[in-house]
Amino acid sequence: MKTTIQTSLLFFTFLISSIALGQSPKEKNKKDMKFMKKFKNYIYIPSGTVPSIETSDSKVSIRAFRIYNCEITNDEWRFFIDGIKKDISKDSLDKLLPDTTLWTKTFSKMDGYEPMENYYYSHPAYAKYPVVNVSREQIEVFCQWVTNEINNSENNPYKKVRVRLPLEKEWEYAALGDLGNGVFPWGGPIQTRDSEGEVQANFLRIPQYNIKRDSISGELKLIPPADTKKSDRKTRVYLDRMTVNVLEFKPNGYGLYNMAGNVSEFVQEKGITKGGSYNDPAYYINIFKRQYHPENESAHPSRGFRILLEIVEY
Repeated sequence: MKTTIQTSLLFFTFLISSIALGQSPKEKNKKDMKFMKKFKNYIYIPSGTVPSIETSDSKVSIRAFRIYNCEITNDEWRFFIDGIKKDISKDSLDKLLPDTTLWTKTFSKMDGYEPMENYYYSHPAYAKYPVVNVSREQIEVFCQWVTNEINNSENNPYKKVRVRLPLEKEWEYAALGDLGNGVFPWGGPIQTRDSEGEVQANFLRIPQYNIKRDSISGELKLIPPADTKKSDRKTRVYLDRMTVNVLEFKPNGYGLYNMAGNVSEFVQEKGITKGGSYNDPAYYINIFKRQYHPENESAHPSRGFRILLEIVEY
């Protein structure tokens, strides 16, 4: 209830501010249309409600916003590095690069990730794959840089915008794709395949009996099958975990790709990611499930992000 009241007050304040600035609905609509023509990747999400975590029968109000249609790619991160290098020192620039050593630090050598350390971020073949191994601190610098770039662009019709990570509830609301009561971006409650039997997201597809929960940490662990020959696809499938192109699977009702699986996405709330990844079983690609991580160890080969844009001033 408190969250709903606070959100409603923010929306009311926003409306009053718009009136005070003399922005008529027609003028605002004209600017919105111009923005959407030039910045097509930012999908408009209308205002609405999303279920509350605290109580299933209550709703949290969400104000309209724009969110990137896919996860930020290696190509886009390299563009950011190239754009910011003129403004910072070489040492500071190096600190913004993905920590590619995490591929082999996180996974064992037998998992086959050694080539990723040298190729995933830099090779053209992975240009449209989600950037990973970047921390929240690095992402915040990225968001500030994109904010400045858009605010300084002659194609931006607004006086001021801000780019940031979405709040958890904003992310969930966008992931639902206007379905209202689903648990996956394509609906639910439990199916992960479409009517033709094709999987609808990039997640860890292994038999349930190969997933065990650690009695101490509570984390889900993988129990490898006894036979792991490369020729045996049924026993090897759990080892073939990897990201895919950010536009690989069908988008949800709003036109957003990979809101389930591929990479687990950072939200504003620290220590939390959403959506599950290629390294998570289906349990974690549920829209309302959280994935937790230590705040000081946020960079990981299975974590990425997408950005949200809010209009600060029309």
